[in-house]
Amino acid sequence: GRIVTTAGVSAGIDGALHVVARLLGRYVADRTAEHMEYHWTPEAYLAKTYTQLNPSLDDLGRARQSIEILESEGNRDGALAAWKAMTGRNPGDGYAWYRVGRLLHDAKQYDAAIAAAQHAIDVPDTPASLRGRALFNIACAQALSGKTDAALTALENAVASGFRVRYYLEHEPDLESVRQLPRFQKL
Repeated sequence: GRIVTTAGVSAGIDGALHVVARLLGRYVADRTAEHMEYHWTPEAYLAKTYTQLNPSLDDLGRARQSIEILESEGNRDGALAAWKAMTGRNPGDGYAWYRVGRLLHDAKQYDAAIAAAQHAIDVPDTPASLRGRALFNIACAQALSGKTDAALTALENAVASGFRVRYYLEHEPDLESVRQLPRFQKL
């Protein structure tokens, strides 16, 4: 069980996903295969040995991963309720606030999404990369709400915080109303 060998490219991918499933759980392996656009169907005798959640996570990490599974299954209402409950138990969980903001944005509740994303930003331990994404999401919600100046300020702050995903800046449909403005072009 400590050595994995494969023969061929596809078998190598299957072997690599097997290792991911053994180390990080079936959920992470499935998301990895999905991201690769690879149809992964592990052998039944192997699949029954995988844990669903990442065994190396602590209780908080497993709780977060369980909620992410709700989201991936399309249960957005259940996921939103679970993320909100998590922020209620731990108001200093910037990631949970970020996820609440994303789900509220998807539900077109832009003012509430902005408030949740702002909570994520205000948590001192929130990593800079997550702050940048939260600011980007605020900009999207503000652009959709017709708050052009606020959207551009949030985008400027996102870039200053390290948000550097040019593709989203150029292609995010939520930003269509501000994309041709000179302030946006500077970004």
